[in-house]
Amino acid sequence: STRPDGAYGIEDVCLSIPCVVGLEGVEKRVDPELSDDERKALQASAQALHESRQGLQVEP
Repeated sequence: STRPDGAYGIEDVCLSIPCVVGLEGVEKRVDPELSDDERKALQASAQALHESRQGLQVEP
């Protein structure tokens, strides 16, 4: 998992998105083209994770 850092309109949560991993960790993120429905579903998942983390009162 990695932070999208604004990709797909998502910040502040880590998601399992395709990445190229090298000896020192993530080298680059691979951002596949998503349909509108896929993008909305990914954003909803990120929002659910964000809300769950808020409920646990865990600092980012």
